Amino acid sequence: MKLSLVIPCYNEQDNVELFYNAATEAFKDKGFEYELIFVNDGSRDQTMDKLRHIYDIADENVKVVGFSRNFGKESAIYAGLKESRGEMVCLIDADMQQRPELVLPFVLDKNAAKAALKKYYRGKRFLPNAFSSQNHIEEIKGVYVPFWLFDANASGSGQYEATTSSSHRNGDYVITTTRHYDVRRAGTTQFMGVPVDGSTKMPNGHMDAIEPYDYRAFQPFSTAYLPGYMADKYDEDADTCQARAHSRMQNSVSSELSASITGYNSVSTLSENISIDYTAKHYALLPVWMLHTKWQGKDYLFAMNGQTGKLVGDLPVDNRKVAAWFAGISVPLMILLAILL
Repeated sequence: MKLSLVIPCYNEQDNVELFYNAATEAFKDKGFEYELIFVNDGSRDQTMDKLRHIYDIADENVKVVGFSRNFGKESAIYAGLKESRGEMVCLIDADMQQRPELVLPFVLDKNAAKAALKKYYRGKRFLPNAFSSQNHIEEIKGVYVPFWLFDANASGSGQYEATTSSSHRNGDYVITTTRHYDVRRAGTTQFMGVPVDGSTKMPNGHMDAIEPYDYRAFQPFSTAYLPGYMADKYDEDADTCQARAHSRMQNSVSSELSASITGYNSVSTLSENISIDYTAKHYALLPVWMLHTKWQGKDYLFAMNGQTGKLVGDLPVDNRKVAAWFAGISVPLMILLAILL
């Protein structure tokens, strides 16, 4: 029995040789035939040169198909399937990314997203017309954004200096008494599913701002949820994203320790010791409606939680509208002043 692996490639110059070496090592001494079919989908980097090199050094089980321009992943897959000769065919990406474990389906459709965007724009007097136009709003896209979710147990302890103050009058003097206290706090907590987006294309501030998500709606990943939406792939792995998760957990523990100190006029942190023990991580796709626009050379991004509708967005100001507005109020104001004076 022969296995055909179809590998669509677009700008994968850093991955194709790694993939070839990993595949040949995995199939070595397995006792069955296989073929690797690389399809270069009009890459703009050195992917094709790397594939030519692989073809030159490989056995007859390597095929290379090249497109003159980018036709899209579906066309690349179709071309690879046409070249396959195996009884079994498998599709796999050249970057060898792991498959998502979980997906959170979209709850709000495109009409709901457009309505939310219109409401968000409403009343923005100085918004450029290009932003509020129907054609612009139609460009909104649903994207499954890659997230790493981290579970952890955390413990923390801290030493704080707290003060209370009281004042009383004694003749012509006001006497203030300040008392200092040595305050200690310690505790433990558990984190479940702290999210960190794994795509550098997504601004972290926007992704954080549209949280939280209701994880009870998570489903095991299936490509059946993807039609009609874009699905991004992570370009930051779990180890890279864990640093952001670590910072968020530390800040949360620190805030909870401080919040437990009440009844004082002031509290200063002398020292804190926070320990985080990671217990699990999960790769998931979360639903986001996004609209990206350029205005006078600057980028503006609107993002909306595709489950809850929580949104955040950057809005530009049309200076011509500002000038017209001030001109509109300045004339009546000058007339009023002339009458009064």
